[in-house]
Amino acid sequence: FFFQAEDGIRDHCVTGVQTCALPILLLTRAVLPAMRHQRTGCIIMLSSLSGMAARAGDAPYSASKFALEGFTESLRNEVARWNIRTALVHAAHYATGMFRTTADGGRGYCAPDSPYAPLIGSQQRGLRATLSEGRDPAEVAELLVQIAGADASRFRWAADALSERVAQTVFAQDDRSEEHT
Repeated sequence: FFFQAEDGIRDHCVTGVQTCALPILLLTRAVLPAMRHQRTGCIIMLSSLSGMAARAGDAPYSASKFALEGFTESLRNEVARWNIRTALVHAAHYATGMFRTTADGGRGYCAPDSPYAPLIGSQQRGLRATLSEGRDPAEVAELLVQIAGADASRFRWAADALSERVAQTVFAQDDRSEEHT
């Protein structure tokens, strides 16, 4: 998923949004009529740190996650009147295999003579170095169960300590406090 914005907008950003955001938006649209009819529901969106803070070389993936975040924030305001709860989960690096092809050079390639080659190469090397450090996805699954049973007062949830620190920095708040509900 590492591509520079200059060369990656048309192909990779569109693909990123079509892959990482559009299916989620369409699924949400499909379940909303039933939730409205029963006047209750819970929609939990799984995002990432890239939806809060974009890094250089991360434009396609960040664009898809920022789209998901904006959609979820708007959705929350639209559907609360039907007692439909929404939550947004931010997760750092989990051992899902998602980035394996990126680290191997399968995604994130740019021409060797590109002025961005050092940047993209550095991102790929950093990713390769941390692949084995991914957290257990079961942690996120446990959090999703917790969110499903929680009240609607909290919107943003951090799946791990790094995500919590980034959220507090980016949003300059602790979303668990009652004054932010």
